[in-house]
Amino acid sequence: MTHRIMIGFSIATLLLTVTLALVQQSAVRAAEEKAAASAPAAPAGGIGGREGVNKLPEGAIEQIIAGGWVSWTLLLISIICLGMCIELYVITNRDQVIPSDVVSEIQNALDQGDSNAAMEICQSEKAPVAQVIGVGLAKVAQGPERMGMVMTEEIITQMTGFNTKLGYISLQASLAPTMGLLGTVLGMIESFGVIAKSTTTNPQDLAGGIFIALVCTTMGLVVNIPGTCLFVFLRFRLERLKAEMTTIGDEIIDRFHGQAEE
Repeated sequence: MTHRIMIGFSIATLLLTVTLALVQQSAVRAAEEKAAASAPAAPAGGIGGREGVNKLPEGAIEQIIAGGWVSWTLLLISIICLGMCIELYVITNRDQVIPSDVVSEIQNALDQGDSNAAMEICQSEKAPVAQVIGVGLAKVAQGPERMGMVMTEEIITQMTGFNTKLGYISLQASLAPTMGLLGTVLGMIESFGVIAKSTTTNPQDLAGGIFIALVCTTMGLVVNIPGTCLFVFLRFRLERLKAEMTTIGDEIIDRFHGQAEE
């Protein structure tokens, strides 16, 4: 339910951002046309009679604005990706997934031969490892093999939510360079459009479109590189948690293997 709300919020924010970017882009173009119309004619050897109109933005914010809706979309993707990475990092904290005190209480109860007490602890705790052990203890009467099967299935179930969030992070990290490529193509289209409409094209007239192309490419890579690194880090983190829960489950099953042999 939480990830559905986040997706809906992301889509709504994306649509709002794109709308504002388009409105802003229209305003910028209108201002440029007005400035170009009011600019005095350039003397011989001048650059198209628009000195200062095609001045390239220097600051980071100005460059993002110059990139248009593609840059704003990439900025939004980076914010969402970072937020989801922080969320996944927090909820996969070992003390929340595999709290040592809960595992110790369950093991102490089993050491005393009180499976019912261990089951009660599992039912009272929301930690994933407690849920895994709980489904296993519920199948004690069916033997260790059956316990192992249901515990493995429960580990997969508990990890599904984490892996789903990780998939969204991977999607956004992979989408960023594609969006950057789209901005690159749009910038080049703008540059070639200038060439097609003018018989005498100045390099400065082409610089705007090429600049936008490079800004979008750069932003796509800036989002993709750290996003991919965070994805790999979080994936290894989830693998470690899964392996540790599997080990704890095997230890619980071994206890009942020994009782069955006796």
